[in-house]
Amino acid sequence: MASDSDFLSRLPAVYVGAGALITGAANEILLVKPTYKPGWEIPGGSMDPHEYPRETVRRELVEELGFAIEPGRVLVVDFSLARPERPRPSIMYIFDGGTVDARQRAEIRLPADELSEHRFVPADELDGFVPGRLARRLRAALIQREAGGVAELENGYAPGAARGNLREGIDTLR
Repeated sequence: MASDSDFLSRLPAVYVGAGALITGAANEILLVKPTYKPGWEIPGGSMDPHEYPRETVRRELVEELGFAIEPGRVLVVDFSLARPERPRPSIMYIFDGGTVDARQRAEIRLPADELSEHRFVPADELDGFVPGRLARRLRAALIQREAGGVAELENGYAPGAARGNLREGIDTLR
């Protein structure tokens, strides 16, 4: 008979990350540009072994922006299968980071060794900055912020859509 440790060693390990949907007064989305990889991201990062997702985003917001923002409710939970550049599945959380005012925008201080710049981007321009799966997550987060719900996604799509039923998946988010 197999032991608990044998059973547990066969279970998949997953990456877990948590980020925040932070918007400006015109509902544009705060993006940050990492120095350690190409492209743009939302503020947030990988969960440490001793953290819960909410603690992760709280810590990352202080580290990346230079001031504390208390995360609101979860807007999106997105599960992605392993892919060549990421050999394990991942679970990504997006929390509501609220809307920053002009004073908070001026207070943003990026850690130079981690982030090179930030900008507020309208939702309809996200595809020019972030990968498709993150753009889908962010659009779902905006919808859920208004609707008061939580989007459960698979690779940025409504459940089942990532496997081929795209139109139905997009319609269920509206």
